[in-house]
Amino acid sequence: MEPAPEMKEHIIRTTIQLLDNGFDMDALTIRKIASKSNVAIGSINYHFGSKDKLFLEVINRIVDRTQISVKPLLTDKHLPPRDRLIKFLLEMVEVIMLYKSQSKIMLRYEILSDSFTTAEHILDILHELRPEISEEELKWLSVLVVAPLQYIFMKEEGFKKFMVTQEFVTEPFIERHLKMLGL
Repeated sequence: MEPAPEMKEHIIRTTIQLLDNGFDMDALTIRKIASKSNVAIGSINYHFGSKDKLFLEVINRIVDRTQISVKPLLTDKHLPPRDRLIKFLLEMVEVIMLYKSQSKIMLRYEILSDSFTTAEHILDILHELRPEISEEELKWLSVLVVAPLQYIFMKEEGFKKFMVTQEFVTEPFIERHLKMLGL
């Protein structure tokens, strides 16, 4: 039997693999995860307490993996700051669309918790774009860039109906969003 930390890690990796292979988080059961992990259902409950807590851990890993891959975009000085910001936001959109059901859980968590992780990531780029404004104003601006996108993702179908469009968070969409914010 694997030691507890290794078993917990094995369960997380197996769950991520299932999601990467197309399993929808809403349809993925503890039984399926246990079967693919070759562990007892009780082991999953022991290590995580609930399916939701396991999925929150998995989502955090997916987000961490994504942030590691998009971090170079934020600091690539070969691109103008606005282009870097657009590329970063598009990468985040791609991840959200790839892990749609998981993303809603992650977005709900970030919106309802004290976390401002995504807004914090773009502070340096915003400072390059708007060096004349204070740190407090930069933080407000980062929230104004990120929060509407998070809100729209949480209400995708309602947003499309409200806007009478099928367009959804594309590059031109992000361009218009940033322009409305003076960026």
